[in-house]
Amino acid sequence: MRGTYQKRTLSDNLAEMIDFYEKSKDMSLEVKQSAGDQCLYWIEKAFTCGVVEEAPSLAKKLRECQEENDKLKKENSQLNEENIKLSTKYLTLEENYNNLKKMVGGDKFLRR
Repeated sequence: MRGTYQKRTLSDNLAEMIDFYEKSKDMSLEVKQSAGDQCLYWIEKAFTCGVVEEAPSLAKKLRECQEENDKLKKENSQLNEENIKLSTKYLTLEENYNNLKKMVGGDKFLRR
């Protein structure tokens, strides 16, 4: 009898790939990339076949994180705009101060 063929389940393959991925973290970049790609392949296959399901709490948490991320991006943009306005205002005030200082004869008349 030649070799015996052992049938493996999808969950067996997925578990093996996850184990391989975790063990590859100390290996070369190419090995890590390959392990990650293989792991993703089996995860996607498991999702497609219904072996693995996304937990509702994870989907909710992802949406909450995306909403928070959008909120922070908007806030960051507003703060950047305000920073630009304040920087421009500062430069104008500094220029006005320097012009005034020249007009009155330097620092001896302008004490802070």
